[in-house]
Amino acid sequence: MLSPSALIAFARQVAPLLGTHCRTQPDEEQDGAVRIVDDDGRALVLYQDARKPQRLYVAARLPRAAEVAGIVLKPVAVAVGSTPGHAAAHIRRRLLPAHAAALAEFSAAPAPPSPQSDQGPGLRLGDVAAPTALQQHAARALAAVTPPFSPHHGGWVIGERLNRRRPLLAAWWQISPADAEDKPSLTARSMAPFLADALRRASLHTTEPRSGDCVFFALPPALNGQRHVAEASRAYRGQWDVLDRHTGAKVCGSGNRERAERYAEQLNTAYLAQQHLRIASLELPGIQSGAHEQTRLRSVAMTLVRWGFIPYGLEGVDHADVPGFLVLSCPDQPGRVVVRRVLEPWGDARPTAAQGVWGAGRRFDRDLAAYARCLSGPGLRAVVAGEQVRVTFTAAPARTGRLGGVVPLGRQRSWRGDSRT
Repeated sequence: MLSPSALIAFARQVAPLLGTHCRTQPDEEQDGAVRIVDDDGRALVLYQDARKPQRLYVAARLPRAAEVAGIVLKPVAVAVGSTPGHAAAHIRRRLLPAHAAALAEFSAAPAPPSPQSDQGPGLRLGDVAAPTALQQHAARALAAVTPPFSPHHGGWVIGERLNRRRPLLAAWWQISPADAEDKPSLTARSMAPFLADALRRASLHTTEPRSGDCVFFALPPALNGQRHVAEASRAYRGQWDVLDRHTGAKVCGSGNRERAERYAEQLNTAYLAQQHLRIASLELPGIQSGAHEQTRLRSVAMTLVRWGFIPYGLEGVDHADVPGFLVLSCPDQPGRVVVRRVLEPWGDARPTAAQGVWGAGRRFDRDLAAYARCLSGPGLRAVVAGEQVRVTFTAAPARTGRLGGVVPLGRQRSWRGDSRT
């Protein structure tokens, strides 16, 4: 078996041979796989099967609706040790024509009718039927911390997404068409942990797929035993899926059974710690470690994410290339929050000309100024002070509480313990 770094290196050599617009990224559905994507969002996935380590497999990712409709593509295989040019030739000759034919077949198929019912703000028409009490409860929890989707400003939506070939309730962030060019594609992924946190504060159980941009949610079920388990994949032969039994959603996949079982064990340990501490999240990206229970910090972080900035610590983001913001509290000034910009290896310090990176200092200053601009508004005042942005609340942010017991649907609960605002 190739090491993950060797597989990534091979994929990076193959990608430019398929087109100068192609790039690589981790695959969000299969642990240990590498995805090659183009500017139109079409994707190929390179992976190995533990039972046949001498082969490299390349599969085309079809839209989920096409897979549900029964349109499938067999992967192509090349020998481990093949040159990148040999693999690219097989992809062009065998996989890309089949991929194009499958997409054409899917496009020609009649679209299923969608229900025409008024689903309320943030519930996207056509994704689900008339909203249930559970969906309305989730919508209230999200609306308490951030606005729902509108065509002009973007926002969260609730609908159904396919997981392991069946629809499950999910929430995700949708960028408005007007903002699509100004805000990076990572905005949806950056918002997912904060949407999940808000849903857990409403006593819902959530699943965040690794590197995914949506959050699956459900009421806490009456199940015994471990919450997360590793099972043989129903979709990929020789693969193992880590599943959340509480929501029915898949967290990630792996070609190694032991690795999948270890990851499931880590998730179970984290879940038990979360229940013991009675908190919604053990950590959130972009927020000082141990301070994510502070409403002010979560409010500032979510504002920055809505404007398209990336939180530090977001899984799958290399902060040597992409700067991340980090929100910290001021113990000596309870009404103030500090925002820092982190770019490795300099951390939160402003890069100097002596460090040999042309323009890095100017980009640092530009980003801090942009943080301050988007954080200046009703109830907030933000100024750049040296190598940080100081944010002062002139009005209290919306309060959300700690994780608690099951909340009856349709009735809000006053949470305890979130007094450190």
